[in-house]
Amino acid sequence: MTDQTNLLERAVECERLMDLASNPISKNTLMQFREIWIGLANESANISADDLTKKVAAIEKMQLALSQ
Repeated sequence: MTDQTNLLERAVECERLMDLASNPISKNTLMQFREIWIGLANESANISADDLTKKVAAIEKMQLALSQ
């Protein structure tokens, strides 16, 4: 699986969770993370693997913090 496919799958997961969320703030947060994952997927072919790894880790950390 390519990095881009993996990142797009994360966006799809945000979309799925968005559809299940009843709280408008949660929906909005998930929508923003979906857009972040899509943006990173689009950028992934043009950045180094190390930079991509760092960006993924940072996004995951933010997403985890906001989901608790």
